[in-house]
Amino acid sequence: MIYGATKKEQLIIDFLEARYSGNSILVKSMLADDFIYQHTPYSGLNITTSYSNGSLTVTGFISDDSVSNKLQIGDIIHEINGKTIPQVQLPIRGPVGEANQLIITRVGDSTFTTDTLELQLIQYNQNTESFINDIIAYNQEWYNFHLEIINILSRKNQIMIHYHWEGSKTEEGPVFHFYAMELIQREKNTGLIKRIEGLWSEKQFRDQFR
Repeated sequence: MIYGATKKEQLIIDFLEARYSGNSILVKSMLADDFIYQHTPYSGLNITTSYSNGSLTVTGFISDDSVSNKLQIGDIIHEINGKTIPQVQLPIRGPVGEANQLIITRVGDSTFTTDTLELQLIQYNQNTESFINDIIAYNQEWYNFHLEIINILSRKNQIMIHYHWEGSKTEEGPVFHFYAMELIQREKNTGLIKRIEGLWSEKQFRDQFR
């Protein structure tokens, strides 16, 4: 709790508490029909993967299918830039346009092939369904959490909030921390949350867990 918060600022604090406690019903009731969560743009390979037996299987594309002419869902990545997957620091980061050499096997084929993918500028957005699904998945992963509001500022229908989150996955397990800044826009007439813009990049978020 932060003393002196206005009524609309307190609503945003309540929203964060519901979000991280996994109260998807309350969160959904506070979102506008055209809600969008806009993540900060970052550079990456534009693919999602799952890890198994020392390799990565392509499971999808983040923003669009702009690399699908080189990769397909089900392709297996064995090496990146001459390193086996366990040796690679993930996620792949670097300047937009930087080339990365991949050793892969195509879905349904055991032949090793070499391909080159350039890092792309990725803008990842979530709608209500995706956002709620993440809340549910989060609630299943973490045992408990604590949320500290560092600062919150509001002007008309925009609220900027800076907070510290810490939590653990088991009762006596290690404690993880991260800091986040988000700009939240509310509808003028209804007060529902129309847009959240993350002011920290995914890389900054992930770096806090290392």
